[in-house]
Formats: sequence, structure tokens, C-alpha cells
Amino acid sequence: MTREPTEMELRVARALYESQNLGAECVPAVAKPTWDNLRGTYWMDDERASWILKARAAIRAMREPTDDLMLRAGVPRAPSSGAPYEYDTDCIRDVWRAMIDTATAPIQESAPTGDGSEPASHQHS
Repeated sequence: MTREPTEMELRVARALYESQNLGAECVPAVAKPTWDNLRGTYWMDDERASWILKARAAIRAMREPTDDLMLRAGVPRAPSSGAPYEYDTDCIRDVWRAMIDTATAPIQESAPTGDGSEPASHQHS
């Protein structure tokens, strides 16, 4: 089952597509549709979906923050004694991962109950 792309997946897909096609407008014989016009026919929809999958993979590749990202977030490379507060590196990493996970939200499927009522995940106990 597929899902609609997230806003971030669309942003990254558009950026990838447009960076791949820079200058195409200068050569009319090979000009490609703009991102906004890349839909409506089978091949255009397929092309758009391909860029969205690439975007999703690129975003997911960033799920683990690098040491440099942690440093820019204010986490020192080595623990310092006497600091006014301790940095919660696990919390910072968890927040980063949560943002990346949200940007590439997986399909949320609920298991059917079989009796026509709400899925088990939505039933109250």
C-alpha cells in the first residue's frame, strides 16, 4: 500500500529533480517538465514517484545525527566537568530521529478486527 508523500519528501524530491535538470530550459529539444507540471500521464507520474522515493531515501540516510550536527546543537565533543548543566545527548538524538521519522512517515496500517468494528489499535479497553 502506498501513501501520500510528506511535505518534506516533496520538498527534497523537487530540489533533487530541479538540480538534476538545471539548464534544461536553455535547450528546448530536451526540456523537461517543471516539477509542478510533472504529473498527468503515466510516465510523468512514474517519474515523480521515482524522485519522491529518492528523496525518502536521502532523508532517511540522515536519521543518525553526525558528531558535527551534535556539536552545532551545543553538545560538547567531550564531557566537561563543572558545566552548569549536563547535555542530554540521548534526548537530542531522539528529537533529531523523531523529526527525520516524521519527515518520512511510514505507512500506518491498522490490522482489521474481522468483525467490521474499529481496528484493534483504535479500540478502548
